[in-house]
Amino acid sequence: MVRRGAIRNNPTKGRKQIRKVTYKYFIDCAIPAEDGIFDLDHFEKYIADNYKVVKGAHKGDLGKKVRLFKKSENLHVHTDVKVSRRYLKYLTKKYLHRQELGEWLRVVSAPGRQKGYTLKYFNIGQEEQPAAAEETAEETTA
Repeated sequence: MVRRGAIRNNPTKGRKQIRKVTYKYFIDCAIPAEDGIFDLDHFEKYIADNYKVVKGAHKGDLGKKVRLFKKSENLHVHTDVKVSRRYLKYLTKKYLHRQELGEWLRVVSAPGRQKGYTLKYFNIGQEEQPAAAEETAEETTA
């Protein structure tokens, strides 16, 4: 005899399914890698060794929560734990300064895409032009 409204053994009914969220970030290293001054393999190893998943964790203990991989001239970071995108920029700048590339390369937000950064050269030629213009202005007044 089956009653109306009897409870059935349906484990999914009435429970919310937890959706697994993956945060995806990237660093575009194409410009310096093409010139041969940037080693993407060494950079990937540096990020893997120095990345902290959560505050207070040990460096390099990525576990299954963080995955690093290269795709063409980009380094992709996929994580299941919410991590600041700015932390990836911090590690990139730290790497550039240790490799003595911080004077020539800068880390800028990727145009048109929110989840990544691009490595670009400083515009050294544009900084020298105003200084040269000041010198010519002083010569004409003297």
